[in-house]
Amino acid sequence: MILNEFYKNFKEVLDDRSQKEQHRKNQLYAKFYDTLPIVDHSILYEVRDGQSITDSPFALFKYILEHDQEKKYQHIWSIQSSEELEKAISPYLAMSNVTFVERDSEDYLKWLAQAQYLLNNSTFQSFFVPRPEQTYINTWHGTPLKHMGYDIPGNPAGSQNVIRNFLNADYIISPNAHTTEIFSKAFRLEGIYEGTILEMGYPRNDLTFHSNRQAIVETLNQQGLSVSPNEKIVLYSPTWKGTDTKNAQDNMKKIIVEMNFLAEQLGPEYHVLFKVHPFLYTIATNYPEARSRLISDQMDMNELLSIVDILITDYSSVFFDYLVTDRPILFYAWDQDLYAQDRGMYLDEKELPGPIYEHIDEVANAILHIEDIKASYQNVYQAAKKRFVGYDDGNVAERLYHLVFCMENVDHVKIVQLRNDKEKILIYPGGLLNNGITNSFINLTNNIDYDRYDVTCFLGASHHEDILYNQNRIHPKVRLLFKPGIPVYRFQEAIADRLIRSHGLTSKLKSRYPDKAYQREMRRLTGG
Repeated sequence: MILNEFYKNFKEVLDDRSQKEQHRKNQLYAKFYDTLPIVDHSILYEVRDGQSITDSPFALFKYILEHDQEKKYQHIWSIQSSEELEKAISPYLAMSNVTFVERDSEDYLKWLAQAQYLLNNSTFQSFFVPRPEQTYINTWHGTPLKHMGYDIPGNPAGSQNVIRNFLNADYIISPNAHTTEIFSKAFRLEGIYEGTILEMGYPRNDLTFHSNRQAIVETLNQQGLSVSPNEKIVLYSPTWKGTDTKNAQDNMKKIIVEMNFLAEQLGPEYHVLFKVHPFLYTIATNYPEARSRLISDQMDMNELLSIVDILITDYSSVFFDYLVTDRPILFYAWDQDLYAQDRGMYLDEKELPGPIYEHIDEVANAILHIEDIKASYQNVYQAAKKRFVGYDDGNVAERLYHLVFCMENVDHVKIVQLRNDKEKILIYPGGLLNNGITNSFINLTNNIDYDRYDVTCFLGASHHEDILYNQNRIHPKVRLLFKPGIPVYRFQEAIADRLIRSHGLTSKLKSRYPDKAYQREMRRLTGG
């Protein structure tokens, strides 16, 4: 019978591998994870799922590249090839110590398993499991203005892979105390995160301090934007609209009309440009009338900010970074009430370092009187600058390099540990169906001493109404962790797992027990 079951499970796992790309990828990655040696001084960078080479990983890459005269470090970038990205990476293609690998390719999976250092400004995919010998640095990508993690209304399962990445990171980079608190509270890291938060500013802001204006203007002109060195640059940088990152609202017609209006009102002294959120960029490229103002998604935002004279934004965290310039910020929030209702924000309007407008003609009038605006918001602006970019002095990448890569002591960094002395309890409550087991579990959560115990509930993500109802009945002090993706098992491990789940750990199956697979899976889901 066992032989028959073995053959049946063998065929099912084989069919999964041959017919389902994610199963094939997971099994190949698991093989590399177990067999490949770590390559010393190798660094794998990934930004926004490989769609660009920008942000804090790019800033650190540039710093190490410039200062590593002996070429000790090998730099590997994860990319998703596109015509624009090919142009962005072209300056580095001839460098012997820089490699570009297509995301999800076999080479990518190899480097993900064997690079000594891993940098990401967002998340690696759900199959990613850092090895104990690897150092994972999550730089994140902005100071939170909008609600995040468990603070977002609705099902917290939407943040499952972000939380999983944070739990697996050795270091999380925080730009300020506000962000450190959001990481701790909104993502419920306090009590179980075993790594270190480095509150030190963002490496990407170094690029705003050190970029060459002429070089940035030339880059814009290569994109066909016809920028004169003497013009003042007005940049409109809105965040994306909608609730689904894969289906951002198309509000390009509104943006195009309003930016043209703004340019007409301001006259030849100003050059009006806009840079849309990456979620909207592909849509934006379909509008020929946008091309004379649309900045490429491959343009690093912080390099761009170095030449911007006035920033217009809404709920984008770009304004936090722009504070290092001491130049004026205008908030154009035509859908402010709707957005605050859907998502919520951490700052009160009075804390924003600039006026808020609902109509584009108000924005135009403000720019024509920008010196008055600067004077009236000077105190609020400087308070925000001190609170949100107090660490940023143009040398953050240098400090990060010496602290993490050279293991040296550095100043101007706050090292934050989120561990506590509470006893940890991990509970799997089943499927949260409407039954006595679920009711007993929920009653238990309402009778736990949370001053003594740190409690985590491990669940499968669900959109079923009854399950979500029961999920919302769990005591709010219970941390919810969800299981994203499919397990990272090798071929034989997947077969053994199916047999054990079918028959239990019988005496005949003990020799097949996939101990290494289960340890790997537990590390994947909980970060240890």
